Amino acid sequence: MSESPAENSDGAAGPQPQPDVQPISVTEPGEPGLEAAPGPQLSDVMTEEEFAEVFASLFPLAAGLYAMRDPPELQSLMQAPNLPTARPAFGALYRCANRYEWLRWLIEKDNAWLADAILIGGFGSQVYVNVSVELQQRREVREAHWRREEQRRARDNLHQRRDGHGQDNPDAPPPAGAS
Repeated sequence: MSESPAENSDGAAGPQPQPDVQPISVTEPGEPGLEAAPGPQLSDVMTEEEFAEVFASLFPLAAGLYAMRDPPELQSLMQAPNLPTARPAFGALYRCANRYEWLRWLIEKDNAWLADAILIGGFGSQVYVNVSVELQQRREVREAHWRREEQRRARDNLHQRRDGHGQDNPDAPPPAGAS
C-alpha cells in the first residue's frame, strides 16, 4: 500500500512533520496548565525588530572594516539596510532562526561571544590591513629600486655602445645579457 504525500506515516492526513523544526516556546515557567519547554524562552531571544536593528548595523560595520583596507566605505554596504527588501529579508532570517535550532544563536540575547568575535575580528582585520599596507610599501620601494637599476644599466649600455659624438661604436662589446 503506497502512502500519499498528504498522509503521515500513521495514515493521518495533514502536513508531514519536519524533524529539525523546533520553534521557541513562548510559555513562561509557572503559567497555569503549561510547562515551559527546555531551551531558550521568549525572554532569552530578541524580538524581530531588535534582531532587524542588530542585523542592519552589521552592514555599516562590514563597510568600515573593508574601508580600513581600501577607503572609503563601500556605499553599497552602507545603503544595504535601507533597501526596500532589507526588512522583509531580516524578518525571514529571524523566522528561520526561530524555527531552526542550528540558527538559534542568531536571535539569542546573550550573544556575548558574538560581540567578542566581532571585536577580535576587527582587531585581526586591522592587523591584516596594517601588514598588507606595510608589505605593499616595501614592494613599491623594491620595485622603484629595480626600475632605477634597469634604467642605470640601460644608460650604461647605451654609453658603451656610443662614441663621444653620439655615433654607434661598432667596436663596443655587446650589452650585458645580449647574445
